[in-house]
Amino acid sequence: MNRRVNQSSQPIASFGRKQSATDTILPVQIERPADLARFDQLMMLAIATNLVAHFLILDPLRQVVETEQVFARMGVSFDIFFSILVGSLFLMLALWFATSRLCSNSARWILSAHCVMPLFSWIQMLSGTEYASKDSTPQLSMEATIFSAVSTLLGLAAIYFIHTPSARAWFSSR
Repeated sequence: MNRRVNQSSQPIASFGRKQSATDTILPVQIERPADLARFDQLMMLAIATNLVAHFLILDPLRQVVETEQVFARMGVSFDIFFSILVGSLFLMLALWFATSRLCSNSARWILSAHCVMPLFSWIQMLSGTEYASKDSTPQLSMEATIFSAVSTLLGLAAIYFIHTPSARAWFSSR
C-alpha cells in the first residue's frame, strides 16, 4: 500500500500536528478577483439599458412589421420580433450567470461575441452603408439610439474585465 508520508515518516492522517506544505494534495484555489465584481456591475447595467432600449424600439418596430408587405408575405408577425428581443435579453442574462457564477470559460467567449456583435451594426450605421431599404428600417428615437449605444459600451467595458490577467487566471484555475 503506497501512502504518502511527510518528512518525519509519520502518516499524513496523523492528528494533533500541523500540516506541512508537502501534505497539500488539492490545487490552490485562486480567490475571486475584483475584476469579476466590476464585470457583474457593468453587465447588469448593460442588460438594464438594453431592456430600456428594447422597450423604446417596440412601437417603431411594430409599425414597420405591420405596414411592410414583405413581412406579411413571409408570414412574419410582430410576435416573432418581440420573442427575439426577449430571447436576446434572456440569453445575455444566462450567459452572464454561466460566466460569473458557474465559471464557464466557453460562456465567457460566447458572451464576448454577443457583446461585440452590435459594434458591426454601429459601424454600418455610422459609415452610412445601407443593407435594407429606408422604408423597412424603423426610425429610432434619439432616446432609443442613446440607450442602445450606452448598452453596447457598457457591454464592451464588462467584457474587458473578464479578459484581464487576474480574471483569466481565475477562470483557468476552475
